[in-house]
Amino acid sequence: MILLGNGHGNFLTEKTYSTGSGSNPSSIAINDFNNDKYLDLAVVNKGTDTIGIFFEHKCTYFTRQNSCESGNSSGSTPLAIGDFNSDGFANGSFTPPMIYADVPSSHSWIVDVGDFNNDNKLDIVLTNWGDNSVSQILGYGNGNYTQPIINSTGSGSHPVSAAV
Repeated sequence: MILLGNGHGNFLTEKTYSTGSGSNPSSIAINDFNNDKYLDLAVVNKGTDTIGIFFEHKCTYFTRQNSCESGNSSGSTPLAIGDFNSDGFANGSFTPPMIYADVPSSHSWIVDVGDFNNDNKLDIVLTNWGDNSVSQILGYGNGNYTQPIINSTGSGSHPVSAAV
């Protein structure tokens, strides 16, 4: 369900957009993915291992979902938006997923992005609930990344959020 504001503190009539049978949507992010000055939606569909994009059309409705694969049995939940290839846009130029074997597959709860090492390139952080750690993946600014740096958060800490 999407509620669009009318600009006067109220909402227009709700609209429901399908993410598909068995999709189990679990996370959403908002950005202008096609550079048309309208905010679009990215939805993680955990049940189908896809990320769906709904493009907004002139502040009135969203187009039918376009989707891309997020990885076979990835169980994707968290979602973060950023200009990962330094082209000046966070615009939905999607590449095939990159899988890092060294990142704990133990319930990453949150993904966020920021410049963690002050090199003006976007980096990634994951909180790993199941193995009590936080993973940093440093960016090269061209869409490629270092292997993860995994830091323990302490036994039994189960991190579920990150503030960047």
